[in-house]
Amino acid sequence: MQGNIDLSKEEERINKQLSFKSQQITKLNEAMDKPDYEDKVPLEVQEQNSTKLQTLEAEVEQLTKALESVKLMLTDQ
Repeated sequence: MQGNIDLSKEEERINKQLSFKSQQITKLNEAMDKPDYEDKVPLEVQEQNSTKLQTLEAEVEQLTKALESVKLMLTDQ
């Protein structure tokens, strides 16, 4: 696998994705934490936001594991 990809670039790519997804989670949490969120936002949108938040959190978890694997491979070089 190491011969096919540049691990440093892969690490950089994963870090960028992690940063982007983390920003999305932060913005979504901020919107959902507003005091009037439940009153002003339609239930359907609230459900979509909850689903999106769960998806983003799962993606961050997967990216974190992938990053750990890449770092491990980098130290083995």
